[in-house]
Amino acid sequence: MQGAKHILWDDLIVENTKFRQYLKMIEDQDVTTESPKRKCLVLLENMYRRPIDTAQNAINFLNFASSLDLQILSVNDITKNIIWARKVLGKYGLIQSVKNKSNQLKQNVQHFKGLFHSLFQKGLPSFWDKDDKLISQENYHAFLMQIRMDHSKFEDLQKGLKGESIISKLVDDFEVLNHFKSIKMSVPPISFVPVVEPDVLVMEMMKLELPMDAQWKEIERVGRTRYKLP
Repeated sequence: MQGAKHILWDDLIVENTKFRQYLKMIEDQDVTTESPKRKCLVLLENMYRRPIDTAQNAINFLNFASSLDLQILSVNDITKNIIWARKVLGKYGLIQSVKNKSNQLKQNVQHFKGLFHSLFQKGLPSFWDKDDKLISQENYHAFLMQIRMDHSKFEDLQKGLKGESIISKLVDDFEVLNHFKSIKMSVPPISFVPVVEPDVLVMEMMKLELPMDAQWKEIERVGRTRYKLP
Protein backbone atom coordinates (compact mmCIF):
# COMPACT_ATOMS: atom_id res chain seq x y z
CA MET A 1 0.00 0.00 0.00
CA GLN A 2 2.74 2.40 0.92
CA GLY A 3 4.59 1.58 -2.27
CA ALA A 4 1.47 2.17 -4.36
CA LYS A 5 0.95 5.56 -2.76
CA HIS A 6 4.58 6.45 -3.39
CA ILE A 7 4.18 5.63 -7.08
CA LEU A 8 1.09 7.84 -7.36
CA TRP A 9 2.71 10.81 -5.64
CA ASP A 10 5.99 10.36 -7.50
CA ASP A 11 3.97 10.70 -10.70
CA LEU A 12 2.23 13.78 -9.30
CA ILE A 13 5.56 15.36 -8.32
CA VAL A 14 6.87 14.86 -11.86
CA GLU A 15 3.70 16.35 -13.38
CA ASN A 16 3.87 19.30 -11.01
CA THR A 17 7.50 19.99 -11.87
CA LYS A 18 6.61 20.09 -15.57
CA PHE A 19 3.75 22.46 -14.81
CA ARG A 20 5.91 24.86 -12.81
CA GLN A 21 6.75 27.07 -15.79
CA TYR A 22 3.04 27.63 -16.42
CA LEU A 23 2.46 28.59 -12.80
CA LYS A 24 5.33 31.10 -12.94
CA MET A 25 3.88 32.64 -16.10
CA ILE A 26 0.52 33.10 -14.37
CA GLU A 27 2.30 34.62 -11.37
CA ASP A 28 4.08 37.09 -13.67
CA GLN A 29 0.76 38.08 -15.23
CA ASP A 30 -0.73 38.60 -11.78
CA VAL A 31 2.13 40.91 -10.80
CA THR A 32 1.76 42.76 -14.11
CA THR A 33 -1.71 43.96 -13.13
CA GLU A 34 -0.62 45.81 -9.99
CA SER A 35 1.87 48.41 -11.24
CA PRO A 36 -0.41 49.90 -13.94
CA LYS A 37 -3.25 50.24 -11.44
CA ARG A 38 -1.02 52.15 -9.02
CA LYS A 39 0.13 54.48 -11.80
CA CYS A 40 -3.49 55.13 -12.77
CA LEU A 41 -4.35 56.08 -9.20
CA VAL A 42 -1.41 58.47 -8.96
CA LEU A 43 -2.27 60.05 -12.30
CA LEU A 44 -5.93 60.46 -11.38
CA GLU A 45 -4.90 62.23 -8.19
CA ASN A 46 -2.91 64.69 -10.31
CA MET A 47 -5.78 65.11 -12.79
CA TYR A 48 -8.38 66.34 -10.31
CA ARG A 49 -7.69 69.96 -11.38
CA ARG A 50 -8.52 69.04 -14.97
CA PRO A 51 -11.97 67.38 -14.76
CA ILE A 52 -13.15 65.40 -17.75
CA ASP A 53 -16.56 67.12 -17.71
CA THR A 54 -14.95 70.55 -18.03
CA ALA A 55 -12.86 69.44 -21.00
CA GLN A 56 -15.88 67.88 -22.74
CA ASN A 57 -18.05 70.95 -22.07
CA ALA A 58 -15.34 73.19 -23.52
CA ILE A 59 -15.20 71.12 -26.71
CA ASN A 60 -18.98 71.13 -27.04
CA PHE A 61 -19.11 74.90 -26.60
CA LEU A 62 -16.21 75.70 -28.92
CA ASN A 63 -17.61 73.51 -31.69
CA PHE A 64 -20.76 75.63 -31.91
CA ALA A 65 -19.70 79.07 -30.65
CA SER A 66 -19.88 82.06 -32.94
CA SER A 67 -17.20 84.72 -33.24
CA LEU A 68 -19.22 86.91 -30.90
CA ASP A 69 -19.48 84.08 -28.33
CA LEU A 70 -15.71 83.64 -28.44
CA GLN A 71 -15.14 87.37 -28.15
CA ILE A 72 -17.39 87.61 -25.09
CA LEU A 73 -15.42 84.83 -23.37
CA SER A 74 -12.04 86.14 -24.60
CA VAL A 75 -11.13 82.92 -26.41
CA ASN A 76 -7.91 83.58 -28.31
CA ASP A 77 -7.39 80.35 -30.25
CA ILE A 78 -10.33 77.99 -30.70
CA THR A 79 -8.27 75.27 -32.43
CA LYS A 80 -5.59 75.16 -29.77
CA ASN A 81 -8.17 74.99 -26.99
CA ILE A 82 -10.01 72.12 -28.66
CA ILE A 83 -6.74 70.22 -29.20
CA TRP A 84 -5.69 70.58 -25.57
CA ALA A 85 -9.16 69.71 -24.28
CA ARG A 86 -9.14 66.57 -26.44
CA LYS A 87 -5.77 65.63 -24.96
CA VAL A 88 -7.35 65.77 -21.52
CA LEU A 89 -10.13 63.46 -22.73
CA GLY A 90 -7.50 61.21 -24.32
CA LYS A 91 -5.63 61.00 -21.04
CA TYR A 92 -8.76 59.90 -19.22
CA GLY A 93 -9.50 57.43 -22.01
CA LEU A 94 -6.07 55.84 -21.72
CA ILE A 95 -6.42 55.63 -17.93
CA GLN A 96 -9.69 53.76 -18.37
CA SER A 97 -8.13 51.47 -21.01
CA VAL A 98 -5.25 50.62 -18.66
CA LYS A 99 -7.71 49.83 -15.86
CA ASN A 100 -9.82 47.67 -18.19
CA LYS A 101 -6.81 45.73 -19.47
CA SER A 102 -5.48 45.21 -15.95
CA ASN A 103 -8.88 44.00 -14.75
CA GLN A 104 -9.14 41.65 -17.73
CA LEU A 105 -5.75 40.17 -16.92
CA LYS A 106 -6.65 39.87 -13.23
CA GLN A 107 -9.87 38.05 -14.11
CA ASN A 108 -7.95 35.61 -16.30
CA VAL A 109 -5.57 34.89 -13.42
CA GLN A 110 -8.42 34.41 -10.94
CA HIS A 111 -10.22 32.08 -13.35
CA PHE A 112 -7.06 29.98 -13.72
CA LYS A 113 -6.59 29.75 -9.95
CA GLY A 114 -10.22 28.77 -9.53
CA LEU A 115 -9.66 25.67 -11.66
CA PHE A 116 -7.63 24.16 -8.82
CA HIS A 117 -9.96 24.97 -5.92
CA SER A 118 -11.65 21.55 -5.83
CA LEU A 119 -8.27 19.85 -6.27
CA PHE A 120 -6.90 21.58 -3.18
CA GLN A 121 -9.97 20.46 -1.25
CA LYS A 122 -9.14 16.86 -2.19
CA GLY A 123 -5.71 17.06 -0.61
CA LEU A 124 -3.26 18.67 -3.03
CA PRO A 125 -1.44 21.56 -1.30
CA SER A 126 -2.25 24.97 -2.72
CA PHE A 127 0.30 26.45 -5.11
CA TRP A 128 -0.18 29.82 -3.42
CA ASP A 129 0.41 30.98 0.15
CA LYS A 130 -1.96 32.95 2.38
CA ASP A 131 -0.89 36.15 0.63
CA ASP A 132 -1.79 34.63 -2.76
CA LYS A 133 1.88 34.45 -3.81
CA LEU A 134 3.30 31.43 -5.61
CA ILE A 135 5.08 29.10 -3.18
CA SER A 136 8.70 28.42 -4.13
CA GLN A 137 9.38 25.16 -5.94
CA GLU A 138 11.63 23.95 -3.13
CA ASN A 139 9.01 24.52 -0.42
CA TYR A 140 6.20 23.09 -2.52
CA HIS A 141 8.23 19.97 -3.27
CA ALA A 142 8.71 19.54 0.49
CA PHE A 143 4.92 19.72 0.99
CA LEU A 144 4.37 17.02 -1.64
CA MET A 145 7.03 14.77 -0.11
CA GLN A 146 5.44 15.16 3.30
CA ILE A 147 2.11 13.91 1.93
CA ARG A 148 3.87 11.14 -0.01
CA MET A 149 5.44 9.82 3.19
CA ASP A 150 2.25 10.09 5.26
CA HIS A 151 1.05 6.50 5.85
CA SER A 152 -1.34 7.22 8.69
CA LYS A 153 -4.44 6.14 6.78
CA PHE A 154 -3.02 2.64 6.35
CA GLU A 155 -2.60 1.99 10.08
CA ASP A 156 -6.03 0.41 10.51
CA LEU A 157 -5.58 -2.11 7.67
CA GLN A 158 -5.55 -5.73 8.76
CA LYS A 159 -2.71 -7.81 7.52
CA GLY A 160 -3.62 -9.59 4.31
CA LEU A 161 -6.68 -7.45 3.66
CA LYS A 162 -7.45 -7.26 -0.05
CA GLY A 163 -9.95 -5.92 -2.56
CA GLU A 164 -12.12 -2.86 -2.23
CA SER A 165 -11.00 -2.03 1.29
CA ILE A 166 -7.42 -1.58 0.09
CA ILE A 167 -8.39 0.31 -3.06
CA SER A 168 -10.60 2.66 -1.09
CA LYS A 169 -7.54 3.84 0.82
CA LEU A 170 -6.00 5.12 -2.41
CA VAL A 171 -9.11 6.57 -4.04
CA ASP A 172 -8.29 10.13 -2.95
CA ASP A 173 -4.72 9.82 -4.23
CA PHE A 174 -5.94 8.53 -7.59
CA GLU A 175 -8.46 11.36 -7.83
CA VAL A 176 -5.86 14.02 -7.04
CA LEU A 177 -3.49 12.69 -9.70
CA ASN A 178 -6.16 12.26 -12.39
CA HIS A 179 -7.80 15.60 -11.64
CA PHE A 180 -4.45 17.40 -11.82
CA LYS A 181 -3.64 15.78 -15.16
CA SER A 182 -7.09 16.69 -16.46
CA ILE A 183 -6.68 20.37 -15.55
CA LYS A 184 -3.15 20.40 -16.93
CA MET A 185 -4.45 19.09 -20.25
CA SER A 186 -7.32 21.61 -20.36
CA VAL A 187 -5.27 24.81 -20.13
CA PRO A 188 -3.84 26.20 -23.40
CA PRO A 189 -0.12 25.77 -24.11
CA ILE A 190 2.04 28.66 -22.96
CA SER A 191 2.69 29.72 -26.56
CA PHE A 192 -1.06 30.21 -27.09
CA VAL A 193 -1.84 32.07 -23.87
CA PRO A 194 -2.84 35.64 -24.79
CA VAL A 195 -0.71 38.11 -22.86
CA VAL A 196 -2.26 41.50 -22.21
CA GLU A 197 0.33 44.22 -21.78
CA PRO A 198 -1.12 47.13 -19.78
CA ASP A 199 2.39 48.61 -19.55
CA VAL A 200 2.27 49.47 -23.26
CA LEU A 201 -0.83 51.57 -22.63
CA VAL A 202 0.77 53.02 -19.51
CA MET A 203 3.66 54.34 -21.62
CA GLU A 204 1.21 56.02 -23.99
CA MET A 205 -0.75 57.36 -21.05
CA MET A 206 2.32 58.87 -19.37
CA LYS A 207 3.68 60.39 -22.59
CA LEU A 208 0.46 62.21 -23.52
CA GLU A 209 0.95 65.85 -22.57
CA LEU A 210 -1.63 67.91 -20.72
CA PRO A 211 -2.28 71.64 -21.04
CA MET A 212 -0.21 73.86 -18.79
CA ASP A 213 -1.99 75.90 -16.11
CA ALA A 214 -2.36 79.01 -18.26
CA GLN A 215 -3.76 77.02 -21.17
CA TRP A 216 -6.09 75.07 -18.91
CA LYS A 217 -7.50 78.24 -17.36
CA GLU A 218 -8.78 79.31 -20.77
CA ILE A 219 -10.31 75.86 -21.38
CA GLU A 220 -11.77 75.92 -17.89
CA ARG A 221 -13.31 79.34 -18.43
CA VAL A 222 -15.12 78.05 -21.50
CA GLY A 223 -15.96 74.65 -20.01
CA ARG A 224 -17.52 76.13 -16.91
CA THR A 225 -19.26 79.11 -18.48
CA ARG A 226 -22.90 79.82 -17.80
CA TYR A 227 -23.09 81.64 -21.13
CA LYS A 228 -25.83 80.13 -23.27
CA LEU A 229 -25.45 79.68 -26.98
CA PRO A 230 -28.34 81.13 -29.01
